[in-house]
Amino acid sequence: LKKASQNEKALAAVSQAYCFWTAYARSMDSMYFGDAVRNVKIPDWNFGDAAVLKEFTDLGGTGTPNCVSLRNKITGRQGSADRAAGH
Repeated sequence: LKKASQNEKALAAVSQAYCFWTAYARSMDSMYFGDAVRNVKIPDWNFGDAAVLKEFTDLGGTGTPNCVSLRNKITGRQGSADRAAGH
């Protein structure tokens, strides 16, 4: 999408990917302890965070994606800030 000059769509996709990745990484950090099947040692499951955040900021994002707002949008729920803003 970035190469097709669709930066807003690319930013939304990277934001969603970051939120899903961080949820997955937290889950794996809390449940997975085995390194026997890996051929490369990783320190923890957040090893990819910096690369995704760089892509997010390169596309014009600031800080980190708002995963709560994104989750509410995907599920159709509204958070208290969304309700207060009338969204």
